[in-house]
Amino acid sequence: MKFLYFYTLVLLYFLTCFPLLASDVQDKIKEREVKQSAQYRYGEGIDADPAKAEEAAMRDLSQKIYVSLSTSTEQAVTETETAIGSDYEQVTKTYSALCLQNLGKLLFTEKGKTRVIAYIDTASLSKSFETAKQKVRDMVSLAQKAESEGRIGDALRGYYWAYLLTHTCFGELDLNFEGINISDAQLALAEKLKAVAKGLSPKSESCTRTAGSVEAPVMFYYNDKPVQNLDFSYYCGEMTDYGCVSDGNAAYITLYFEPTNRRHKLPLGIEYAYAGAEMRCNPEIENLYRIFGDKTFDLFVDVELYLPWIAEEAAPKHPEPAALPKPALRNWSVTIQVLSDITDRHEFDKALSDYYQSGRLSITPNICHLPKNNNIYVALLDSKQLAALLYYDGVKYTNVRTGREYADYLDAFKGEAMVIWIGEPKE
Repeated sequence: MKFLYFYTLVLLYFLTCFPLLASDVQDKIKEREVKQSAQYRYGEGIDADPAKAEEAAMRDLSQKIYVSLSTSTEQAVTETETAIGSDYEQVTKTYSALCLQNLGKLLFTEKGKTRVIAYIDTASLSKSFETAKQKVRDMVSLAQKAESEGRIGDALRGYYWAYLLTHTCFGELDLNFEGINISDAQLALAEKLKAVAKGLSPKSESCTRTAGSVEAPVMFYYNDKPVQNLDFSYYCGEMTDYGCVSDGNAAYITLYFEPTNRRHKLPLGIEYAYAGAEMRCNPEIENLYRIFGDKTFDLFVDVELYLPWIAEEAAPKHPEPAALPKPALRNWSVTIQVLSDITDRHEFDKALSDYYQSGRLSITPNICHLPKNNNIYVALLDSKQLAALLYYDGVKYTNVRTGREYADYLDAFKGEAMVIWIGEPKE
């Protein structure tokens, strides 16, 4: 009986522990297959923090995918160690933005640390790239439909977002744009953006004068048809200002100076990124914009303003002064653009707290406490709203939302305001 009792205890012990042992054994077997089979690409990371171990594994996997693809297509791998590091960092972020299908992960606990194996089979990798290509085609299709309907703002956004998505593709992708004989999708989309902007024809009605300003309604046309939607920027004499076309109606331009000629050409910067609320609804695009948003496109068209109160003969005989500066493009990071779009104080506080907790921003009541190598911003908040968000370059302060510059940040808001200094790590 004693033997039977002992045997029963041993049997119960093994029945209880065997599933755990079996699971561990299966993971070991899978690791061996992943590492020794040419069927897989894998990365490995070890850290006391499981999240950091997983991040290291994904970084390692991304680098191996990059090297493998570059080698297979005989592309030159960057030679210097510094460039290779930068290239790897960018490609790691790119693959993080790409949804890799059937990505597998194995986790092992060893000597108080977590070891992670991230892997994907080559068939799934190819399928992921094909899926990425289809996303580009779908986005281009939406943009072409918008272009045909005169929704040029939607068209430019679609073509630019498709351009961002091409960074997750690999291999040939010919979009067959009419009049653009380029097989490389990324280059073709860059040319398409320029072609659409070039096709815009803004026409201004006669300007009117009010106290301290000049105003003009402007209609935009594309292929001789009224543009249904479009965002643009222009230099109003004090700062960069913004205009918007909606439902095919005229947009209004206000200048805080009076041109000297009866006919005056004003450059308009055409918006294409739409990095505000619309982009926040598409995390994949937002992630890619965070990586590749530093590549900008100078999309400008000129509108001729007519000032009837200036007599033709009164126009100066000498050449008109040098052209006014073109409006500054909105090239703030996605994080800063998101914050600047918020007006409600409570919503701003919550968003700032989220960014602080995620490690993307530093916040402090004293500028001296911000980390080094940070871009510096200052937020002015009254009891109900964000009064201003300013960028500080060490000399002057620039309003992120309007582009207006100040020698002192207190000049941006006349009233009592809470001051929060914000630091953003430089890329």
